[in-house]
Amino acid sequence: MLTYSQSIARLQAMTKTPTTDTANTALLTQFWNESIQAICSIGGGKWWFLEVEKEVETTANQAYVIVPNNMRKIIDIRQTNGSGVSAVIYLIRMVFDSFKWNSILSAKLGTSNVPWYAYHKENKVYIQPIPSETGNIITIRGRRAIKDLSIADVTSVTVVTATNGSTAVTVSGSMTQDFVGRFIRITETSATNGGDGYWYEIGSVTNATTINLSKPYEGESIVAGTAACTIGQVPFLPEAYQLAPIYRALALWLQINDPLHSSERINAYWRLYDGGVEAGLSKEYGGFIGQMMEESGESAEGAYVSPSEMNGGNGQFPPYWYPWQNASGLN
Repeated sequence: MLTYSQSIARLQAMTKTPTTDTANTALLTQFWNESIQAICSIGGGKWWFLEVEKEVETTANQAYVIVPNNMRKIIDIRQTNGSGVSAVIYLIRMVFDSFKWNSILSAKLGTSNVPWYAYHKENKVYIQPIPSETGNIITIRGRRAIKDLSIADVTSVTVVTATNGSTAVTVSGSMTQDFVGRFIRITETSATNGGDGYWYEIGSVTNATTINLSKPYEGESIVAGTAACTIGQVPFLPEAYQLAPIYRALALWLQINDPLHSSERINAYWRLYDGGVEAGLSKEYGGFIGQMMEESGESAEGAYVSPSEMNGGNGQFPPYWYPWQNASGLN
């Protein structure tokens, strides 16, 4: 993972910008944030890593629910009445045409505990019939809204306890709600009370010294420790592709700050970024963006079946093979 601080430090090193050069550092930071936004908007922003679900509650006799601020596009919604094994889930049909929605409104469906239709407008999702109860869960599935990153890494905090299989982590520093959404990595070490070196998203903050991870901690348990850690803002890009916004920012910075420099160097960064498509150097995506697109469109992985095994000599598939076990690229 490349945090905000690590990414900016790499940009400074690759452009030989001193840390004291606040003007150029600010420009590099701006280009980096804008590059993340640009990447997340490619192809209408339909990247798998941007998909997220958020829950909101209905209010009796209120025709809408508020869309969470960190969601920019809605894919679909569902409503859950009750909880546990007795919960009832209703799939709500999204309406995207305003004329059709006005037709639904003119039908005067009244209020009900059973939703039929939903319509997204600005920051609200309108529901018909109007919800008749408070507290039913509306689950909204959509795409993340991406915000600019600007907070430096925190390395002064140590981890006191972290239990394998648990999401609760006790730390030495003063945690606030601002830490929700950042990532924490407990430094890996062979010594006792060391971490596993993986990044975990902070899902919530219980109090000043207790945070909860979005996924259970998988390393060796830490008991009464002082394990070093890093807490930082991380762009919502897959780890393997987090160099992409750095290369785009470098190309933009060189074009403005060093226009007399060899165009080959500038074009090299464009090619590393997306194969040169954005810069007009190519019509086909390559580089990191091309790899992301390839991964986004690949088929589900399964057991590899060689071509010779796929026929069996008599026109029939072997009895132990099923079509959904195709290796990527074979189906």
